[in-house]
Amino acid sequence: YLRQGAKKQMNYTKEFGKYIRACRKEAGISQETFAEKCDLSTRQISNIETGRCEPKLSTIFKMCEACNISFDGFMKELTLLFRPDIL
Repeated sequence: YLRQGAKKQMNYTKEFGKYIRACRKEAGISQETFAEKCDLSTRQISNIETGRCEPKLSTIFKMCEACNISFDGFMKELTLLFRPDIL
């Protein structure tokens, strides 16, 4: 049972990464520029976008800022992506 929960968590992490990548690309920002704006390395950005790791909340704020989107709007979109039944 625990393994299934871990797999589901990884699924959320991958979907989150895909969403971050889509936001970055929509903003027309390269991984290199995005990494600089978020105070991360390109390797860290790659790991986040591919779902291999999860960013800290402070990093998510920087990512929103770099993509010129509000944190509230970002969270609403994530909620729609992961839990459309609660909105």
